Amino acid sequence: MSNHDDGHAVPKNSNSPILKLDVEQYIHQFKDFDLTEDQKIEVLQCLWDMMSQFVDLGFELEPCENNPQKP
Repeated sequence: MSNHDDGHAVPKNSNSPILKLDVEQYIHQFKDFDLTEDQKIEVLQCLWDMMSQFVDLGFELEPCENNPQKP
């Protein structure tokens, strides 16, 4: 899955849905932080990107027992 500046995560498999960050759904979680609106959005985008990468890794990696290159 590759991420783009517009908040979309584009799956490598064309049958997978395109995931989009909905800032309005999560921005209220930052109400107690001393951050500007832009900073809150930037933090959300960074978290979204990290979570998307973990999901991407989870679908791309195979368990060690399926790896033919055992030491």
